[in-house]
Amino acid sequence: MSQPLRNRSGQPSSAVPSPWPPHPSRRARDFFKIAAVFAGAFAAWSMWSSFVPRAIPAMLRAREPVVVVHTAAGDLRLHVAADPQQRHAGLMNDTPKPGTGELFVWRGEGLRHFWMANTPSPLDMVFIDGDGIVSRVLAGVAPCVALPCPIYSHRARYVVELPAFTASTYGLRPGTQLRGFAGLR
Repeated sequence: MSQPLRNRSGQPSSAVPSPWPPHPSRRARDFFKIAAVFAGAFAAWSMWSSFVPRAIPAMLRAREPVVVVHTAAGDLRLHVAADPQQRHAGLMNDTPKPGTGELFVWRGEGLRHFWMANTPSPLDMVFIDGDGIVSRVLAGVAPCVALPCPIYSHRARYVVELPAFTASTYGLRPGTQLRGFAGLR
């Protein structure tokens, strides 16, 4: 003789398994369980990814060549970001010290776009053409605190990021001629 069917609590049940699909509410419950697993995985990944990039810009900057640019008010020590990975990292999660900054270099002039995501402090952006002449200065650009971040664009071959409000201290304004960029690629 076959064993009687039992329900979840182990009591004998006279119910016969249904050939019909489960009730829609059961499907919805299963869907939400799966969605919760994916949401948890996404939350874990996003928390992990927000911590990991903090070390990457400093590691990249340690490998970057440094160029010294002479200005009327003193010398600027600039880390050169010439490849896409270095340009992408820029000064994210880093605050430049006085007299230092980041020099972004491209092979030719073009429209350059910058934003301040993951940047802890305000910066000056100095756009420079292929002849080393400053074409635009954005002073004290504030960090992005919420998406979407504003985009700052201008035509340039070189862009220098400095601590906020130091471009004017070094005499960097539209029309200023800078030397020392000729061999950079």
